[in-house]
Amino acid sequence: SWRQSILWSAAIGGILTILYILIIKDSPNKEDNYKKQRSFTEELRKVKKVAANIQNWYTGIAVMCCWAPIAIFSELWGVPFLMDLQKIDSTAAASEAAWVWYGIALGSPIIGWLSDRISSRRIPIILCAIIGLVSATMLIYAHVESVITIETLLFFFGLSAASQPVTFGLIVDNNPNEIIGTAIGFNNMAAISGALLQVLVGILISTMWQGKMISGTPIYTIYEFKYAFAVIPCISLIAIFTSIFLIKETNCKKIEV
Repeated sequence: SWRQSILWSAAIGGILTILYILIIKDSPNKEDNYKKQRSFTEELRKVKKVAANIQNWYTGIAVMCCWAPIAIFSELWGVPFLMDLQKIDSTAAASEAAWVWYGIALGSPIIGWLSDRISSRRIPIILCAIIGLVSATMLIYAHVESVITIETLLFFFGLSAASQPVTFGLIVDNNPNEIIGTAIGFNNMAAISGALLQVLVGILISTMWQGKMISGTPIYTIYEFKYAFAVIPCISLIAIFTSIFLIKETNCKKIEV
């Protein structure tokens, strides 16, 4: 059940926390320097330096557009959409939706390897954005009925989010060592901010809602989902534009800032 899943997650988190405390140590010979650098003024300076680098913002847009479709579909609206699309129950729909996460899990190390192999950060991001655009558009609007085809599209939809690790490579390339931790935190915040678009999609669905309810719960149709899910291909288009025209290629090498 969901309770057991959450309890197991909490238990594993607790174990990891203990292991982190016992095993991970700061370098002893840098302890004094580390304490000095933790002043508020110093941290604020780092944040300002990260914010002043325009490439960090462009990379942030790219990673937000990379993760936002997953947040919209897989974390919230995907299962009810698949249920209505195929007239199946929630268990079957959830099993199908898992293919998105398989795509992310398998694709992330492969896309990361590809980036290093071809010495490019932009190409993998562009490629993944195109995959996301095509797979999402077909899944939402192509009237696909075959379960195998739907699961394949879901897999590639997840694969499109595998460019997320590459954006962190861009962050490392574009920032000096002294602020890499702050810059990575900035990029991670940008990725998570994609979840805000869940609210936009919810508003769009509610706007087109036809008033159907069962036991006091609003029931949405495929029509409302397709209308609201137009946001997803648009996000992929923004990622493509940003990656082609705004993000500078680093060739997987440190850029002097």
